[in-house]
Amino acid sequence: MTAFMKKFMVGASDKMLLISIFIIGISGNIASDAAAVIVPSIAGAIFYATKRNPLVGIAAGYEAACAGFSANLLIAGTDALLAGITEEAAKTIDPSMVINPTVNYYFMVASTFILTIAGVWVTKKYVTPLAGPYTPIGEIKEDQNLEVTRAEKTGLSKAGIATLIY
Repeated sequence: MTAFMKKFMVGASDKMLLISIFIIGISGNIASDAAAVIVPSIAGAIFYATKRNPLVGIAAGYEAACAGFSANLLIAGTDALLAGITEEAAKTIDPSMVINPTVNYYFMVASTFILTIAGVWVTKKYVTPLAGPYTPIGEIKEDQNLEVTRAEKTGLSKAGIATLIY
């Protein structure tokens, strides 16, 4: 996780950082309700480490985790649950209808990106101005080791390959 954050988050622009947080938060429903606790905490820490207002990061992480509770880039457990509900509704029209858990996949993928765009817009337009400028209470401890090591790069590439295979 540290290597991922060093490689992709710390040097990211404000817009890319928000986009990343929203895609991760929206896709966090793979971890069920835990995403609503984990994503805001990590987003706040990333914003703090990059000298941005951590309250904006916490709000963006919470927005993302809650807004996209069923949207995702991968098939999740909620898809099987929603397929059962969809099947029961469809059987009122055609009793022989059988619904696969992947039936909503394209809608969920599209929803991930639509919710990301909407969330970034809301955060930039409303949340960031409401939070105001950030002035740290104390000094932010600088981590001088922000370079990703060879072992970390290898681990990231293997994790990426495993994700693609999944």
